[in-house]
Amino acid sequence: RGLGQRHVRAVARWRGRPVVATSDGAFALRDGVFEPVDLGGNPCGDRIASLEVFGDALWAGSFDRGLCRFDGTSWARWSGQGHLPSDMVHDMTAASDRLWVATHRGVAVVSEDGSIEQSTVEDCRLPGRRDCPWHATVNGVTTDAKTGAVWMADVGSVPRIGERRWRHFYRQAGIRSPRLTRIAAWFGHVAVGTGDSGVLLLEKGRTFVPVDDQQGVADNWVMDLAYDDRGRLWVG
Repeated sequence: RGLGQRHVRAVARWRGRPVVATSDGAFALRDGVFEPVDLGGNPCGDRIASLEVFGDALWAGSFDRGLCRFDGTSWARWSGQGHLPSDMVHDMTAASDRLWVATHRGVAVVSEDGSIEQSTVEDCRLPGRRDCPWHATVNGVTTDAKTGAVWMADVGSVPRIGERRWRHFYRQAGIRSPRLTRIAAWFGHVAVGTGDSGVLLLEKGRTFVPVDDQQGVADNWVMDLAYDDRGRLWVG
């Protein structure tokens, strides 16, 4: 209750309360009802696309105004080419001492001290470089809590980053959709959402196999997906 017809884009639990990102600001759950929450004048605006908790701070990714951090008292903001590949943030995940930020033009990696490194498809055009996405837009990023590996979904390939080394899954591994949307990982299991082929599930750590509307998925356009703490996969 309390959200009405607002478009919900992300959910995070920060300091004991669920916080929901919508296209009309942030809402926090109190006594079973979502109420608008004043986050102190978020410089990223009301169109929040992603939320994540990192370093005890709440991080908000904007639809078009970059990345913002709220420490409970004040905000800090990163935007522009000097900080992010794009001010359109699609997804975020906290992994150990880093925050991985998926944007419309590449990925940004935030350290605990607030410094940011960027990785874009242009980096892969340099000789010997593999620590970068293979397509410009990165739509999803997630962390496997058991292995510590970070998984990404750019629009057409799946990079895996373990111990800061990148491995790419592409067409030979079953990534044949050019419309990857989101990614989730749990204890070695990996699921990729697509905009045209349902869900791609990683089998035996090598090949992604599609599961679509002919096998029980409600629709082949998957906007989000996640594993719960029992290993069940939920698909939106």
